[in-house]
Amino acid sequence: MRAPDGRLRETSGLIEVRGLKVLEDNDCVSCSCVEDVSPLCEGVCSPLALNKINLTLLTSVPDRPGTGCRTLFCAARSDGVAHAALLGVPGGGMGTVSKIGIFSVFPHHGRPSIIGAFIGAFAEAGLTLYGFASSPSAVSTIIPITQKERAVQALFGRFRFASFVSPADFLDSLVGPDEHFRSVIASFQEKIARIYWIEYRDHLDLWEVSSGAGDLSLLASAVRGWQDMNLEIAFLAGAPGKSGSMDLAFCLRETDRNGGRLDERALCLDSFTEKTAVYRTGGMAAVYLHGPHFGDRYGIANTLVSALEGNGISIEALSCTVSSMSAVISRTQLKRGIAILEQVFHPTSPTREARVEVAREET
Repeated sequence: MRAPDGRLRETSGLIEVRGLKVLEDNDCVSCSCVEDVSPLCEGVCSPLALNKINLTLLTSVPDRPGTGCRTLFCAARSDGVAHAALLGVPGGGMGTVSKIGIFSVFPHHGRPSIIGAFIGAFAEAGLTLYGFASSPSAVSTIIPITQKERAVQALFGRFRFASFVSPADFLDSLVGPDEHFRSVIASFQEKIARIYWIEYRDHLDLWEVSSGAGDLSLLASAVRGWQDMNLEIAFLAGAPGKSGSMDLAFCLRETDRNGGRLDERALCLDSFTEKTAVYRTGGMAAVYLHGPHFGDRYGIANTLVSALEGNGISIEALSCTVSSMSAVISRTQLKRGIAILEQVFHPTSPTREARVEVAREET
């Protein structure tokens, strides 16, 4: 069933969404970069581009309480275990996991009910989670591919998918590695990294939560509660933290529906913060670069990062998955940052402010 505005609605306790995608046969690399001139560009993205490694997912979040960043990327196993390209990462702290799968649900419309259910499905099923990423349409996570069947079962316990009636139906549709993904890689070795269009969101707070695996279920419950506050999640990324924790970064608007400043208590983050560190940075903006095929174009993430960092614009957090790249920067740098990105990427459509979805549940 669809609401009057055409969006899928929640029925029978399940949230209806359009699609579920799984990329199999990937490797995952995480690393910690200390603060440097351009830690994300010089330490991670530039070596990957020089080695012509096609990324299927890339995230970067602040490494608190320091000033560096924690970065996670995935690459198809046909590219080999790509950690050799990161031997020069300043600060080290590198880890590699083979044979992982990237699970993506779309669209999420920024709705906390969808994103919270997505996180909760995996956390409450006791699955091993290595990181999270988001685009304006999709939300993604990384798990061992050996847990694929359990993951699909968990997602079908929370969502109703338009194209699949059961977990078995979806699993039957998977035929080994994603051959279509592999087949189009060679078609995007362009000299100029063009994109479709740029969108942006302003007046955001960047929240950072370093949470143990056992706390992810509590965090997912808190996120689902934001639905009743008419909040929209404008950005989400996650990478492995210290001692088995998950470092998550997400963006929300600066104020609640009454114009008041949001805090930990209002967001229900204080219920488990005795053992979870929470940080908030105000005055942020999010920039989204749309299509085509982020994962099929080696070097495109490096083009984004080097364009901003090379012009003195710090990337506070980064999330690249499916067909989009999202970066969080200071709102004081938004206008200049967009001008730089337009000059570098030559978008085919005009830049525009991202449309804010109505976050309440349709009835």
